[in-house]
Parts: sequence; structure tokens; C-alpha cells
Amino acid sequence: MIQVSTYIGILVCFFATVIITEKYYKKHIINIRLRKMIGYIALYMFALLTLVVLIPQVFPILIYGSVVMSSFFTVYNRHRKLPGEIA
Repeated sequence: MIQVSTYIGILVCFFATVIITEKYYKKHIINIRLRKMIGYIALYMFALLTLVVLIPQVFPILIYGSVVMSSFFTVYNRHRKLPGEIA
């Protein structure tokens, strides 16, 4: 069962990351392709999973790291331009 403090922490982490990345992407143009972004996400998750397997006490880092990654990817998809799209 998830504790209330963990749930609140996950929500705060998600929304803080979304706000920070929204501000960043308003100032900077996205010039990374979707395949490259998915590759970065795969490497990031591999690193997190490897860390958790080696040190089981850091399992909360996997949870919060996954939340940060998903919020970053959500904002990335919102701001990237599709081929042929008129801005």
C-alpha cells in the first residue's frame, strides 16, 4: 500500500518537472528526434533499474526517476513539431 506522503511526493515531483520543462521548452526549440529521445529514455531506465538491482534500498529513486522521465516525455511530445506541420 502506498503511503500518503509518497503519493503527494510523486505528484509534486511530476508537476514541478512539468513546470520546469515547460519553461525550458518555451525558450528553446526542440531539435531532437523521437527515436533519439526513446533511446535516451531506454538508457535512463536501464541506469535506474541497474542501480536498484545493485542497491535495493534506493527503490524510491526508481519511482521518482520514472515520474521525472514520464513528465519530461509528456512535455517533449507536447512541444515537438511533426514533419509537415505548419507552426
